[in-house]
Amino acid sequence: MSVAFGRNLDLPPSLASGVATATPIKQASKKWQYFEIEIGDNTAENAIRLLGTDKVYRYVDRVALMFRGKFQPGQRAVVYVDDLKVTGKAKAGGEKEFELLVTEESARQLANATEWKRRIGKEAAALHVVIKKSETLPQGFKQHVLGSAAEVERMAETLTAQVAGKLKSKAWIRTSEAVAWQENLQAMQRVVPNLNRLWEYCEANPDRKNIIYLPAAITGQTLLPKALPVEAAPGDVVELSATPGEYEPATFAIFSNDEMREVTLQVSDLKSGQNVLIAGVIDLRVVKVWYQAGIKGIGGYRPGGKRYLVPELLLKDDDLIWLDGAKQRNLMRHRNPSGDLEYVDISDPDVKKNSDVLPQDSAQLQPFTIPANSLKQLWLTAHIPKGAKPGGYQGRVRILVGGKEYDQLTIKLTVLPFLLEPCPHVHSFYHHSRIGAKSRSPFQINYASRSEAQLEAELRNMNEHGLTSPITYQEYGEGLIKVLEMRKRVGMPAKSLFTIGQRAGNSSDPKQLQDLQQKVKQWVGLAKKYGYQNVYIYGFDEAKGDEMASQRAAWKAVRDAGGKAFAAGYQGSFEAVGDLQDLIVLAYKPDPKEAEKYHSVGHQIFSYANPQCGPEVPETFRRNYGLLLWKSNFDGAMDYAYHRGFGHVWNDFDDVRYRDHVMAYPTVDGVIDTLQWEGYREAVDDTRYLATLQKKIIKAPKAKRQEAKAAEKWREDLDIDGDLNVISKRMIEWILKL
Repeated sequence: MSVAFGRNLDLPPSLASGVATATPIKQASKKWQYFEIEIGDNTAENAIRLLGTDKVYRYVDRVALMFRGKFQPGQRAVVYVDDLKVTGKAKAGGEKEFELLVTEESARQLANATEWKRRIGKEAAALHVVIKKSETLPQGFKQHVLGSAAEVERMAETLTAQVAGKLKSKAWIRTSEAVAWQENLQAMQRVVPNLNRLWEYCEANPDRKNIIYLPAAITGQTLLPKALPVEAAPGDVVELSATPGEYEPATFAIFSNDEMREVTLQVSDLKSGQNVLIAGVIDLRVVKVWYQAGIKGIGGYRPGGKRYLVPELLLKDDDLIWLDGAKQRNLMRHRNPSGDLEYVDISDPDVKKNSDVLPQDSAQLQPFTIPANSLKQLWLTAHIPKGAKPGGYQGRVRILVGGKEYDQLTIKLTVLPFLLEPCPHVHSFYHHSRIGAKSRSPFQINYASRSEAQLEAELRNMNEHGLTSPITYQEYGEGLIKVLEMRKRVGMPAKSLFTIGQRAGNSSDPKQLQDLQQKVKQWVGLAKKYGYQNVYIYGFDEAKGDEMASQRAAWKAVRDAGGKAFAAGYQGSFEAVGDLQDLIVLAYKPDPKEAEKYHSVGHQIFSYANPQCGPEVPETFRRNYGLLLWKSNFDGAMDYAYHRGFGHVWNDFDDVRYRDHVMAYPTVDGVIDTLQWEGYREAVDDTRYLATLQKKIIKAPKAKRQEAKAAEKWREDLDIDGDLNVISKRMIEWILKL
């Protein structure tokens, strides 16, 4: 229970309003307490956040005592108020200012709303054409197409009603509303043409019992087993392109009218004339849909809260996780202490039930089932050998049911005639795993303690995803030597070593500082033996104010000993410790102005918490940790964390404060990848393509000067909020031209 003094602010001509309060009183007191609140505080920020503009009329409609919390039977709160004062001046001419806003800003918004309504109507009209044509399809396909069309029709009706309501009331349109409308309209503009292609596909293949969809691999849309419409076009050719040495993803999804049991996939060799890429360059996995706690940030699950079905895991064995739809829970297959296989609930808030769970995926893709009238998504990753000859390669994926060929897909793979430049950014995660860690977790599979085999598998997995500089939590000693040897074996480049195994602290005692310097020198000496040029020692995590400034003596000692100082933090850190902080890991959206500050003194700036690791949003990770870093002039990224369990790392529902932060799930012998992790790899590759293009521009011969200038103009004007798949293709085109 708490009590606070506050005000409510209206922002006409919009319908938006916001509450601001002083520091709440949480404990009863017999003494008078003084509180002060700015009546107009943060109004501009609120307007921008809610409406996308600060052109609003600010009106305080009430001041109040606000009570928050729940009373138990028999409880009460008594608050005495004395000497309430309101001071300040009201701005003159408010009525005229209000009229101007109504006539100009509202008119502009309502004109946009009218255009939205027109476009929605256009898509709805095209949809009705598809619906009419689909009446002649075979029954199974007819139900699928009409079911998809019905969902789009409902979307159009809802959207039309929302826009019409705004037009009728002449109400201000919030930014969030406009964004939602635009996203829904864009979804309709994607889906309606796809439904036309789907109708053509079904009409041309009346005897088929399944439909193969070909969505983009890294996308903001999700594919769920029963959700319609499917935001993808049908087809039977998977096309992708990559450079020698690159990993490139693709995906396809199978919809079946009837249940398909014992489904297996076989990949052939890929051929280009006399050149052959063996079938092993293609890795196939099942995209597992399971229950998670939601993608809106990293806030924790509340018991009884909503559970969401999301596609996330990339499995070889689809039966590793079994879904109980009636109770909305995930069950994992594991071998119990008696040696028997059983399924254990890994979505129960009671963490004790998961203490013995030991997940292990198969090394080979196992047979799987596609229920009737359901969609199953498959994931394909091509790893092009470094010596592969350029050209267009072709192969196929055979789809077998019960050992008999049921269908097949063609794979068209273009091996590009150039190599990618190294990534221009440093990519790192906070990586808790360490050898011999004394885990406080009761679980056998946790986020810290690792065998040597497990840790090396994780390092290899990170390196294959372009994350080549993870933070080590390993303490100085034999374990650290083993970690450095592992990094060398898996191919991680020896550049900068980031450690939390040694902390800087904030001591100002000369003896303790001398001891710190000796330890830093040990780290620097060992790292140099393995080729590392710099060792970064971690300070206080996310420190502010006096706590941040208290590190100055320790950071100076670290630097005097040959090390460098780094820590995660916020805007304002530069003004306090920027002269000593060699690297800041800045929270939230990258700010180019902050980058300029740190670069002005020769220091670096990385990004994190944009978002933090875990949310199942592959396109967001691709955009925010790829081209956005380049556009913001950041030096790298260091997000939290590769995997961090708050409770059992496989259970998203056993902590009431945080969701688990996971990009790759730990198993007894390695890790299981996720869609968001694949999105992150594409972020790294996007900037590698951009770096390759930039080098081509700089080294373009005289005969290519005009093309080089055009390519540079395109690069400078690049809208990183655009379709990333289109941007990637355009970069390849420019590189090939030059």
